[in-house]
Amino acid sequence: MIGASSIALGGFSGVASGHSTQSGVSTINPILTPDTGVHSHENANEILIRNVGDGSGSVKYRLAVNGKLKAGDEAGENETVKRNAVEGVVAGQGRDNYFYSGRITTFEITAGADIATVFINGQRVDIDELPGGKPKREKCAEITPLSYKDQTVEEFYGYKPDLDAENPRRSNTPTNLERPGVSRLFLYEGPGGLSLVIIHGGGEDEDGGAATFGIAGLPPDGEWAVLDDSYEGSDDIFRIDRTQSVLSWAWGAGGRNDGGAFRGLGRNFRLVVQPAFNEAAEREPLGSGQVTEWQVLSGSNTDPDVISVPLDRPVVITSGNQGIC
Repeated sequence: MIGASSIALGGFSGVASGHSTQSGVSTINPILTPDTGVHSHENANEILIRNVGDGSGSVKYRLAVNGKLKAGDEAGENETVKRNAVEGVVAGQGRDNYFYSGRITTFEITAGADIATVFINGQRVDIDELPGGKPKREKCAEITPLSYKDQTVEEFYGYKPDLDAENPRRSNTPTNLERPGVSRLFLYEGPGGLSLVIIHGGGEDEDGGAATFGIAGLPPDGEWAVLDDSYEGSDDIFRIDRTQSVLSWAWGAGGRNDGGAFRGLGRNFRLVVQPAFNEAAEREPLGSGQVTEWQVLSGSNTDPDVISVPLDRPVVITSGNQGIC
């Protein structure tokens, strides 16, 4: 999981009455319905577990409280509460919710920690801060956005749609970040704010390739400043929704490449990037080549630090301390 700085909202604990704020999390005291012992939805605490992946993975979890626990309308049919505990699975891009009194005594993500988000009473919380064990996560490493002079992300990417231009319809970064057979992802800081940049392949030794990226959690007020290629007649496939995109590229040999840049990440975001390369991608390569490496870049625009990622591994990029997990 790769995460640019994450903001922890802190743990949760029950309060005696009314409202309180602890570590940035607003909590509401639960009130049991007197004649049934179950929660009134208007007054109970609610926990919501979301799967923010591309739909191919599942989130598995364990939840226990020291009061009453009741499945909400969005909990799956297979999520059965036993006394005050439940083990559940959120498949696809689904969600499970529960209402409870008292406080959470155990919450653990047992699978899919990199595609899970948790909300309590509508406020997102840091899973690590919940009691009962931390999710099984990889260690995180900080990353630093690249930048170059005063160039915008469009200028830095260097995409030229006109076929009469020099090196058209490909990235032309001024510091030559393109590498044959390598997919690279990094943050870029420039006029217009923070951007996510993706560059697939490139260089004269490039033999072609194919990639599909599912990206969830995009800020709704941001935009794809570069989509390589988005000219009329391009065979690349871009499905762009308000907060998520599925981008499928195929490129050929002889210096060709593909990619894109999303501008407007802001300072509070959590992106999940699910890759599929080569035969797993939606399109077939336009050449005989293969993507053999997936990398995350950090720091220098001429000699960046390189973090290698397995080709089938999703990454999570979050705001805060700008790091990767």
